[in-house]
Amino acid sequence: MSRMDYRMLLAGVALGVAVLLPPRDERAATTPQPSHGGRSAGASGTAAPSTSKLDPKALALLQGMRLAAAHSLTFTALSTEESPTRHGPPLAYTTLSDVALQRPDKLRVITAGDGPASEFYYDGKTMMAFAPAENLVAMADAPPTIDAALKAAYDAAAKNLARLFVDNFKKYESGASAEVRAASPSA
Repeated sequence: MSRMDYRMLLAGVALGVAVLLPPRDERAATTPQPSHGGRSAGASGTAAPSTSKLDPKALALLQGMRLAAAHSLTFTALSTEESPTRHGPPLAYTTLSDVALQRPDKLRVITAGDGPASEFYYDGKTMMAFAPAENLVAMADAPPTIDAALKAAYDAAAKNLARLFVDNFKKYESGASAEVRAASPSA
């Protein structure tokens, strides 16, 4: 998976989570609360430790925004990715993605920053990725809604990632033990 594909997948997944995640009060009403020795977490005055790796403040902000009901939405996402170097401190690569969404069938993500720029467009019929530096365009038919299109893009990327794991494992399979071969990935 190329760096551009990875960035587009991350932007799509982040947007999909933010847009599809129900508000916190709706989730709390349907999520069973864990028991702590017969007392609820609120009874002792302390909350149970979170197993989420997401920033709780950011998650609470997103959940409180009722993004799932938003008809249109625009935001700018700034992300930094670290890459190890041979000489010590890692290099930090920064990207800036401008995202515009209009339900049910319009999405635009324009990404610039360190590395190649990219553009992604969705119009309810077609998904299109554009790499301006290479003047390359990739187009595919798409489902009629943003939610279905993001799910289709995520599923396709997951299937491709699984295939890459399987293909990579084949290179080393002959030197692996029977236990490792039995636990090998399959797609």
